[in-house]
Amino acid sequence: MNYAGAYSLDSSTLAIDIGTTYIKSMLVNSAGNPVVNSLASRLTPLITDSSGKSVMEPDALLNQVAKCVEETQKFASNKSYHITSVGICSIWHSCMGLDRQGNIIFPIITWGDTRAEGVAARLKSEWDESDIHRRTGCHIHSSYYPARLIWLRETYPDAFRQVRMWLSPADYLIFKLLGHCITSHSMASATGLYDQDGMRWDEDMLEFCGITAESLPVISDEPIHIESNIMFQSTSFEGLSEALWCPGIGDGAASNIGCGSVHMGEAAINIGTSGAIRTVWPGKKSPATAELWRYRLNASTPLYGAAFSDGGADIIWAEKTLRLPKDIDTRMIADKSMAKRGLIFAPYLSGERSPHWRSGAKGSIIGLTLHTTPEEIYGAILEGVAMQFKEAMDIIESSLVKMDQITISGGAVDLGSHLAFLLAHILERPLHYPLNKEVTCRGVGIYAMHLTGAISSLNDVIIDKGIIEPNSYP
Repeated sequence: MNYAGAYSLDSSTLAIDIGTTYIKSMLVNSAGNPVVNSLASRLTPLITDSSGKSVMEPDALLNQVAKCVEETQKFASNKSYHITSVGICSIWHSCMGLDRQGNIIFPIITWGDTRAEGVAARLKSEWDESDIHRRTGCHIHSSYYPARLIWLRETYPDAFRQVRMWLSPADYLIFKLLGHCITSHSMASATGLYDQDGMRWDEDMLEFCGITAESLPVISDEPIHIESNIMFQSTSFEGLSEALWCPGIGDGAASNIGCGSVHMGEAAINIGTSGAIRTVWPGKKSPATAELWRYRLNASTPLYGAAFSDGGADIIWAEKTLRLPKDIDTRMIADKSMAKRGLIFAPYLSGERSPHWRSGAKGSIIGLTLHTTPEEIYGAILEGVAMQFKEAMDIIESSLVKMDQITISGGAVDLGSHLAFLLAHILERPLHYPLNKEVTCRGVGIYAMHLTGAISSLNDVIIDKGIIEPNSYP
């Protein structure tokens, strides 16, 4: 359906990005470009502990979203931008439980929560994982819904029976603001409960988990018209009552769009708190790839890739634990050395997802001596993070198609530019990078514009990029 009549030169899309570390909102103009100075950002209210717990309190999350939206709306009002649509993306795989009245039974349990790893290990021996992966695109792992739901059912049986709705963070935002229980094909496809070929909830998986389709959102990519004043009780959202709201998509899908990596043979690498490499496969037949996951960018476009629990998180851990100097990255670039110095780092401080799917894996450093320096350990950590992408890229190119262009983005690349040079060296090819760093926010804005008819194709927006050549330094 085309809604483009609502757009004009002063029209804009409000993009909301709910990430693992930050919540952001930003305006994207009618040309698909970020509006300068419209970005607002808040820390995500993530709660973690040594048990593997990684959760968010839903209403604390909404309050942070509201603060961002209020700030961006104030900017839009001052600059006379008219917000005609709202796009939302959020972290994939995360879910929460509500009762019949909408009361919170379980908080948002994020992809990084590993408390279900024991259940996942058991299910691997009880279920036919290859068949489940073929149908759902997801492996049996603590980051996906099946292991998590069964763990909740076995650990908190009374609370589990009270749940009538299982929602992602993006779904919860739509539910609280608009009163709609809806999710996109993108968000549903990364749960482990979605039939990739049938493009609906997988009845067998639901039965395994002890839930029904009625407890999950309706799957639709259609924009939502606000038909009532069931709005979140905050003045932050009052100015959006006339906008078209788009069901939330996965932040990884938004990142590919924001990188301009929406053609076959184009890969997007994102290194934030975690890490991922993704590529679209627009063909009607989706090949089976045992090590990779298969989600959807939208209803018509499969998205393949690999995801890693560690990325920037390892870099931050190293900087704090090793007490590295603030100019460590500058020093490493000046050194221009790619030597291993005899160290090997296994980047599994938060467990492992792709390609071996061992949530209980632990990090390690091999090759330490009495003369090893903190700087050498840091270099090995960066190399270990980069080598994950090399392994995944080899799998993607051997099972799908050779990548003609690779685009990198993410906060970890900003934190440590040496990592970008190291990655180009290890992959032995040029790496492109968007000149505007707010890739995910921009991507979900472009997606919303496409969904509401403001642009005819996701390819219509040109993403300006720089390039890093292998073995090049500033």
